[in-house]
Amino acid sequence: MHKNSAKNQMQSDQKDLKKELVELKRIYNEKKYSEVLKVTEKLSKIYPKNEEIYLFQANAYLSDKKYAQAVSSFQKIYSLDKNYPLISYFLGYAELKKGDLETAVKHFHDSIKENSKYDKTWFYLGKAQIELGYWKDAKESLLTSHKLNSKNSSIIYNLALALIKCGEYKLSSKYFSQFITYNPEHYSSWFYFAEANRSMGLFEAALKGYQKALSINPKSVRSRNLMGLMLLKTSKIENAVKFLQEATKLHPNEASLQYNLGLALQKKSDFENALKHYQQALKINPKFLDALYNVAHIFQITGKKNLAVHYLEKVLSINPIHTKSHFDLSNIKKYKRNDIQIEAMKKILLDKSISSEDKIRLNFALAKSSEDLNQTEQAWKYLKTGNSIKKKIVDYSSEKDKLLFEKLKLTAQNLPPVERFKSFNTFSRPIFILGMPRSGTTLVEQIISSHPRVFGAGELAYLQFYGHRLAIGEKKYSSETIKNFRQNYLGFLTKVSSKAEFVTDKVPQNFLYISLIIETLPEAKIIHVKRDPAATIWSNYKNNFEGTDVGYACDLEDTKFYYHLYKKLMLFWDEKYKGKIYHLDYEKLVENQNYEIKNIKDYLGLEWNEACLRPHENKRVVDTASLHQVREKIYKGSSKEWMKYKRYLKNIFNDL
Repeated sequence: MHKNSAKNQMQSDQKDLKKELVELKRIYNEKKYSEVLKVTEKLSKIYPKNEEIYLFQANAYLSDKKYAQAVSSFQKIYSLDKNYPLISYFLGYAELKKGDLETAVKHFHDSIKENSKYDKTWFYLGKAQIELGYWKDAKESLLTSHKLNSKNSSIIYNLALALIKCGEYKLSSKYFSQFITYNPEHYSSWFYFAEANRSMGLFEAALKGYQKALSINPKSVRSRNLMGLMLLKTSKIENAVKFLQEATKLHPNEASLQYNLGLALQKKSDFENALKHYQQALKINPKFLDALYNVAHIFQITGKKNLAVHYLEKVLSINPIHTKSHFDLSNIKKYKRNDIQIEAMKKILLDKSISSEDKIRLNFALAKSSEDLNQTEQAWKYLKTGNSIKKKIVDYSSEKDKLLFEKLKLTAQNLPPVERFKSFNTFSRPIFILGMPRSGTTLVEQIISSHPRVFGAGELAYLQFYGHRLAIGEKKYSSETIKNFRQNYLGFLTKVSSKAEFVTDKVPQNFLYISLIIETLPEAKIIHVKRDPAATIWSNYKNNFEGTDVGYACDLEDTKFYYHLYKKLMLFWDEKYKGKIYHLDYEKLVENQNYEIKNIKDYLGLEWNEACLRPHENKRVVDTASLHQVREKIYKGSSKEWMKYKRYLKNIFNDL
């Protein structure tokens, strides 16, 4: 009798529990979470060993964002039944929400041991690893999750995010593109799509991404800033300035934004306004090294040496191993014995952790200081060391240059007949000043641009940018292509010309494109500056050129080889275009200025102007390796300077 009564009571209790659970499910589905918590609190006292009650309770806590309590409820289930389905997953998820990421990762790993085919476990494991910054682990977890569920957009987005952080930009871009097909108005996905493409150097795709991100969130300063920097990378300077100005208006007290706007304005050659924004960045952050350095650079190229020195020394007071500043100071200063900068540079050079670029700059700077102190042997050692380090980085190929020069000649010899231009530009007419680097082209431009009818535009990249493929035969030479080239080049020239009648373009290596110039820009004037071969080769060797365009200069034999290529090409152009090139001898110019300048004036069709005799007084911006020399009166002995090093050169110039 007693046994039957107990059994009946148990069956009654189970029926009651079943009804309670059905009711609990109803109110949970109606999202009445506070009510669920009240009921589960009561039921857990009556049925303390029922896992389902704690599961409802835990999920209600999660929905109410009471994550610590959710963890506690899941732990009760775990204590009752360690094999309860997905309990390790639930614990991991609750710990993730609570913010205990390491514990969450542990639970997710336990869950995977129990069931490795559940995509959500891998997904949330990846999410936890992302938040911990374990990007490689996150990538692997999310790749597994994606294999198990390839259509889940959240998995795709987080996988793309992990990939970009791992530097796998191509795959990241692919997955962000996939996510965008599901969520075309998702700001972050467009932003990171742009970032992935920017990192791969695919600037047009990056611009598309930033543009779309901005259309979704027009107030995003970050996207506006990066959009501006991308436009700057693609030489769309006017648009870059516009976007960066908008970014600074939204966040005027952000030093990096003021700096970036300064950078764009500097690229635009608006140095006055560039300085204002660099100075604004320095008001916000007085130790902003890049801003300080760029201010110093603007003062250098505008001829304000004392201010340049002041700012370079300011950089070094903050960062004594800033080798760019040491190098720039070496080009401005005339060193005296016991100059503390010399010992400082030597000390930095002993540091094995500095980069190859730092070593190059310091060796060239110490070569200059040694030369100033008449320590010729020491200067030679530093020059030789600096150039040997640079040669390894540049990886110059004389065979590539030989092939380039052959292509230029071959293309010029086989130009198809095309319609010639009947009308010429009567404004912004180009004057090309070309020759070997370090042959005196900067001085010649300084002389010519001292004339009021001439604007000195400096070294413009447009001829090479728009014309290189035409000149070497990689782009079809036709009436249409040369018309496009001409319009592009003259269009950009007009933009920088300040409405002057003549504009100088002083890229020395434009000697490569003489055929292109004569064939497509017949109104142009060409001044070829030639200098003593040994002086030219030596001057190339002793200068630390930025970038790799003058890669031959790291080695005297390579420089001599390149010089012979240049000399033969100039003879070829002279033969093909008789009387179209004006040859100016640098040594004759510095010895007899009046006579040579009058000849230049006659060739250009300009009237005489006394200012051309005082090029050192020309206040225009000069941003070349000769930027300090051209501020001084014309010096006559520079072509003999190499002779101080004659004993180290082993008769290398004898066959010139």
